[in-house]
Amino acid sequence: MSFTEISQDENSYQARLHIAVDHPCFDGHFPQYQIFPAVAQIDIVLDLLSLIFRRTCQVQAISKAKFTTPIFPGSTLVIKLSEITDHSACWALHQQETLCSSGKIVFE
Repeated sequence: MSFTEISQDENSYQARLHIAVDHPCFDGHFPQYQIFPAVAQIDIVLDLLSLIFRRTCQVQAISKAKFTTPIFPGSTLVIKLSEITDHSACWALHQQETLCSSGKIVFE
């Protein structure tokens, strides 16, 4: 996966990405009802943070995480990172106007 349409304002970033129908995570999650796993959503957050900070970011803690709407194969997502510091950020992951997940991540 790669981010497209990355934009930045004062203390936030926004990026778009497409989840391919044949993404490997769908093989095991779940074969009869494929959804994009929460752990993969956290990985998207870390990938964008790594791109922003130009270093590999690893999760230290997650708080206030909510996974509210399933993400299906072939979805296009918009991720917004806000309240960014050197070691934490809030995220919101949307599919069109629908919030799919949100939370705060602490990373190193």
